[in-house]
Amino acid sequence: MNINPFTRTDQKLKIYLFIFLSLASAVLLAQSEIRGRIVSEDDKEPLPGATVLIKGTSNGSISDYDGSFKLSANPGEVLVVTYIGFVSKEVAVTNANYIEISLEPDIEALDEIIVIGYGTQKKSDITGSVASIRQEDFNPGPVVSVSNLLQSTAPGVVLTQSSAQPGGNFDINIRGASSVLGANGPLYVIDGFPITSDNVQPESNSRYRSSPPRNPLNGINPQDIVSVEILKDASATAIYGARGANGVVLITTKRGRSNKLSIEFGSSFSIQELDNRYHMLNATEYAQVSNEVFLANHPDSDPLYSTDFINNAGTGTDWIDEITRTGTIQQYQLSASHGINNLKYFISGNYYKHDGVVDVSSLERYSGKMNIDYNIGKLRTGLSTLVSRTNDFQVPFGADDGGGFEFAGLMDNTRMWSPLVSVRDADGNYSLHPERTEIPNPVSLLEIEDEINTNRLLSTLFAEYGLTDNLSVKINLGIDKSHSEREALIPTSVIRGAQSKGEGEVSENDNQSFLSEFTVTYRKKLNQNSNITILGGSTFQQFDSEGTSTLFINFADETTDFDNITSADTLSVVEFKERSRLMSFIGRINYSANDKYLFTFSFRADGSTKFGPNNKWGYFPSTAVAWKIHNESFFSSSFINELKLRVSYGLTGNQEIGNKRSQSLYNVTRRTVLGGSPVQGLAALRPENSDLQWESTSQFNLGLDFSLLKSRIYGSVDVYRKITDDVLLDFELPGTAGFELVTLNAGSIQNQGIELGLTSRNLVRRLEWTTSFNFAYNDNQWRDRAGFYPEGEQIAEENGPLGGIYGYRVIGLFSSQEEIDSSPNQSAVAVAQPGTFKYQDANGDGVVTPDDRVLLGDVDPDFTFGFNNSFNYKKFDLSFFFQGALGQEKENYTRAHLEDVDDINDGFNKTTAVLNRWTQENPDGTVPGQDDLIGGFSNNSVYIENASFIRLRNITFGYTFLTNDKISNLRIYGDIQNLLTFTSFDGIDPETDEFRQYPNAKTYTIGLNITL
Repeated sequence: MNINPFTRTDQKLKIYLFIFLSLASAVLLAQSEIRGRIVSEDDKEPLPGATVLIKGTSNGSISDYDGSFKLSANPGEVLVVTYIGFVSKEVAVTNANYIEISLEPDIEALDEIIVIGYGTQKKSDITGSVASIRQEDFNPGPVVSVSNLLQSTAPGVVLTQSSAQPGGNFDINIRGASSVLGANGPLYVIDGFPITSDNVQPESNSRYRSSPPRNPLNGINPQDIVSVEILKDASATAIYGARGANGVVLITTKRGRSNKLSIEFGSSFSIQELDNRYHMLNATEYAQVSNEVFLANHPDSDPLYSTDFINNAGTGTDWIDEITRTGTIQQYQLSASHGINNLKYFISGNYYKHDGVVDVSSLERYSGKMNIDYNIGKLRTGLSTLVSRTNDFQVPFGADDGGGFEFAGLMDNTRMWSPLVSVRDADGNYSLHPERTEIPNPVSLLEIEDEINTNRLLSTLFAEYGLTDNLSVKINLGIDKSHSEREALIPTSVIRGAQSKGEGEVSENDNQSFLSEFTVTYRKKLNQNSNITILGGSTFQQFDSEGTSTLFINFADETTDFDNITSADTLSVVEFKERSRLMSFIGRINYSANDKYLFTFSFRADGSTKFGPNNKWGYFPSTAVAWKIHNESFFSSSFINELKLRVSYGLTGNQEIGNKRSQSLYNVTRRTVLGGSPVQGLAALRPENSDLQWESTSQFNLGLDFSLLKSRIYGSVDVYRKITDDVLLDFELPGTAGFELVTLNAGSIQNQGIELGLTSRNLVRRLEWTTSFNFAYNDNQWRDRAGFYPEGEQIAEENGPLGGIYGYRVIGLFSSQEEIDSSPNQSAVAVAQPGTFKYQDANGDGVVTPDDRVLLGDVDPDFTFGFNNSFNYKKFDLSFFFQGALGQEKENYTRAHLEDVDDINDGFNKTTAVLNRWTQENPDGTVPGQDDLIGGFSNNSVYIENASFIRLRNITFGYTFLTNDKISNLRIYGDIQNLLTFTSFDGIDPETDEFRQYPNAKTYTIGLNITL
């Protein structure tokens, strides 16, 4: 038998080839593409944007709009699937090339950690009323301060923008106002440091340069904030004692992240335009109305303006246009966050510049933020530092106390000038008022220089050491230091400056607050579902403020340059220096039994130098109980996931009344002349009150937290009543007392209401849709006025609202002398003539007197709400936010002046409403034909207007681009603020201050956010 020498070899080759092909096939099979789909376990709807990673690697994929994904993986490898709001899931890879993965909604994901006073707590264990606002809930668009972030984002928190100028102030009330002399705003705590809400910038001693208050939080960059907690009831705020009566706002800034370097950059640019304005008479209309008014008063005279003049007058000068412009806002933000071993840090820088819609006005801010955390063993340390510089360029808004036409502010002046007058005369100088030469040209006021530069440092340093597994001690030190300089100059091109040959003011303010806290915390887990936390400690805070202001006139160089201010004459020098201290002892116990019953007891004792020697100390206890009904064995519901009942009661205080109220005060004045020369002396202002103490507020709260349909719907409802006693009031004293007034604890104010906060995840499919809604009702009433009445007069409503507006009710216009003769005698308050208001005789005594004043309205709203909707589809996102306030009234003094035609022949312009004024030829006119000389003629029901409104505050549209290993987020967006306002208010804006108002604006923004 012949044997082929190659046969055995061929067989081996075939075997080797078979093995090779088998292995290759296995490898190819293993590396085949895995396709899949991520869906919700509830309704099998797709979850776009879910992350799918091969466990232990960085290889993965992102699900697209229909939840689909694909990637290469080996059999036996494990896929880790994560999606926000759902429980993460691990799935082993098999030989199948398609897999559907269902994720279960994560109810516990909503149980985030909430910051409370001097610590943190799980949201599910909170016993008080606390609203938590995360970064994603903040109002979008360009914001300059923390206040902007909070508008209508939490129930019971009412923000009123007192001025729309760049950096203008916000008035914030939590559950209603409860003080007359004291502050009604909340206490702000930034990274554990309680700051004062007082204005840190120098005020002007010249009434001509008075400006609306500035926001004390302007130096803090909102982009650095990660969360805001608003403590509302006494259980939550009593730990802050004498400073917690008006609520507490806890601000937490961003900190470092572990083991990952993250760099974020954001930029936006905005333009602004006037949102609304009064419709003033143009030149033609003004000349016509001037003729009619003049001839009505002088029927035998020739008209002021001829027909040819009126026909050729045109539109004339629009003084509002002359002082306004297109505003702009630009801001840039760069931050870095990292964690290396035991060290974590966050560092950021921000630039913000806002040029307002009124020419010259602007705000510029540079800020830097650094947070460092370092842990080693049982020692945990942290440093938080904020530095900022703000540059304010302000426009003159006139004196808060009037001061005559010559001191009228910028907006007032635009209404006092005829459209027939040009901005400059034939010689190029600013035109003079045709009738009142003391009234400055509005455009000339823009040459007044008023600049405030403020440097601020806010820094805290803490160290916490674990003595045992259950016991730790913590020291927290902090400083808030600011220095402000104000330079204001009235040049000779302004009438006031020409009269004094230039007028200037240089002011400086230094403010400093030092904080020292020592706390001990004991935490013990009693069993699997029970635990106790005990906190005790002491705090000390000192507040120092000093400053000086010097007024100069008669500049040697009439160009009035600050470089030559030393050559001017010193008119006056004002200096002040103040100090107050607050020492406190705190204690709190939180106890959870079987994860069903929650108890909180807190106590604080405060000693303050602001009050009399007989009442230096105040004591503020509180208690709260909560019941997790859903954890009871008898409770079983597939519809309700969480149901928690809360009850709390406690006492808080308000010490924010300024210094030296309890001390006897004297004013330096010139009271007599001796030897032909004035002698400077002291005038008694206020007597000592050794018993003066803080206002004390007791508050009861009943709340219910709930979560429905696997947390697709969740929220809370609260009912509360708070009563403030010992309200601080100033009472005038008779001349024989030797003092002008005395500050006493007298009176009582009550606030009660209901709050609702609700969030609904309407769609969690390809299209995501989330709605959040908050609603609040608050009733505010005096319980005891203690003899304190509006304008010092008795009124019928003894227990009316704190913000009540009182005046005369108008029931029509007098049409004839016969009607006047048959009506109640009005001479006590007005000179009745045909075409003037007819007032109601409220008490029926046949005479209209000040006793007939009635409650015409309330400046505080009855109802407030916020309504936000957010949508996500593929890479697109859209949100719109409505804000509303209902049941509030507002005094429209400006409209009252602009509808009074009696001074139109003095060169004062009016609105087009006077075209429908009452005249003999137009007896159905709705605007008075003349002034009734009531004195406060605007203090009536016609000019007390309903200021309820609903506003589309924000609408934002964004697109997120596909990302890669280097760029984890790239988003562009557009935003519009104040797009629509629905209101019956006939003024400029129902929200901002109407008197000397800075006009509100619509803001259009484009922006970019990048995360590396």
